[in-house]
Amino acid sequence: DGEEEVLTAEEKQEKDSIIKELTRRLSGPLADEHGNVPTGKDRPIAIEVDGPTHFYANSKRYTAYTKLKHRLLTRMGYKVLHVPFFEWRRLRGAKEREDYMRAKLQEEPTEWLDPED
Repeated sequence: DGEEEVLTAEEKQEKDSIIKELTRRLSGPLADEHGNVPTGKDRPIAIEVDGPTHFYANSKRYTAYTKLKHRLLTRMGYKVLHVPFFEWRRLRGAKEREDYMRAKLQEEPTEWLDPED
């Protein structure tokens, strides 16, 4: 209705405390007290091992659930890397797998798992 809120000092302190607590709870475990999540090199890495259930039947297209999980983890401040089962199965031996994972760790994923989203 356009009226300015008038609060006592005690009410303002309680409101600020509630907002701070809600910000902390809703921002995720990596956020600071202001709700900011790590960015760039400070982000922890989450490695998602994508089995067949992460893809639609007979395709290499991620399911909506997997895309949502990726986006939520990214928004929480994680650098989310994916290891699809069909790529992993092609690798032969420990050396190829180690090289693959070293390359994965250099990737800079985006918030969106599928560029078409």
